[in-house]
Amino acid sequence: MIPLVLTAGSIGIAGVGTLLATMSVNTKGKDFVLTVLMVPLMYPLLLAAVSATTAAVLGGDGSVEQFWAGMGGIAGYDAIMLLAAYALYEFVIGA
Repeated sequence: MIPLVLTAGSIGIAGVGTLLATMSVNTKGKDFVLTVLMVPLMYPLLLAAVSATTAAVLGGDGSVEQFWAGMGGIAGYDAIMLLAAYALYEFVIGA
């Protein structure tokens, strides 16, 4: 179960990271801008991934529901961010 969480989380990080890195290429403080934008955008993904991983590792009552709720959060985040990155990529490159 944990490899599933890691794979889905990595997809979300790669999607958002690519879009934000593309946006920050032409800015003055590249590293600072990327960090300031990436940390708040990663919070929902990290929260869902920690929830799903905790449920997978600790188990207990309701852990299956908590795991799939976390995976649903990760999948929703991935879908929204990847679609946004795909839709905005040409605009960001052209700017």
